[in-house]
Amino acid sequence: MVGKADVASVLTTSNVGGGATLQGLISKVFGYINRFYTINKGPFICVDYLNNINYNFAMKMNSLRKRAFTLAEVLITLGIIGVVAALTIPNLLVSYEKKQTVSRLQKVYSVLNQAYLFAKADGGDNILAENIIGDYDNNTVNRSYVVNFMSKYFVPHLRINKNCDYTSDEACFGKSYKRYFGNGNEASSGITYYKYNIILNDGAFISVTTNNICDADGNNCVSGGGLVFYIDINGAAKPNTFGKDNFIIYITPNSSNIEFYQNGNTRTALLNDCNSMTGFRRSCGALIKHDGWKISADYLW
Repeated sequence: MVGKADVASVLTTSNVGGGATLQGLISKVFGYINRFYTINKGPFICVDYLNNINYNFAMKMNSLRKRAFTLAEVLITLGIIGVVAALTIPNLLVSYEKKQTVSRLQKVYSVLNQAYLFAKADGGDNILAENIIGDYDNNTVNRSYVVNFMSKYFVPHLRINKNCDYTSDEACFGKSYKRYFGNGNEASSGITYYKYNIILNDGAFISVTTNNICDADGNNCVSGGGLVFYIDINGAAKPNTFGKDNFIIYITPNSSNIEFYQNGNTRTALLNDCNSMTGFRRSCGALIKHDGWKISADYLW
């Protein structure tokens, strides 16, 4: 009869071979046991036990194989993740930029309107008509009216980081500051160092000058009496592009509040002007407000 000592002897025999795997070793042991059993013709109590060991080992190895990933599977998964990221991340970034634009624009709009209400409370409802005359940016008389109106009635009601007045200081819309059309070409007018410039606490640039007064369609213009606010909602930071971070707000002598250019016009008219690749896109602010303070899908971005 073969006993445990015989099994131990088989495990240490040189016939097994040093390079065999554990599963191969067990198979060889099982072969020796069968031979011993055949020679001794007696009962062998370990055969079932070793069979179970061999079976359990095979099951565990199969289980490990099922839980592991091959290199090909890993690379395919990473490739799929990369494709999904390439498709979704740019859209997410654009969506975030649009929301930031609307939030900042709405804030500046609200701040300027509140300041104008306080200004009228200080100087009366006709304060603009009585203090602003003319329509030429390079006219020193017009500048004196703008300086007087802004410094006396408007600036005291704004939270300002810097009051630049009319200056060529690079920190206040200096000559290095550039603005761009939708097609990427540089614009030659708008926020410039020869206007009355201020920087709000949140970093927004506001450039103020006198302007012609026109109706909602941009027609029937008459000289004198109005102010135009050129706004860069994130200061000198890019893109410095009309309709993205550059917007225009007007005050007319008879208006009860500050409004975007062409406010109240039809959406079609607002969209046509706003989506111009080569224009100043003056009506973009009015379009965003018209659409419930959001940038819609047909808005040129």
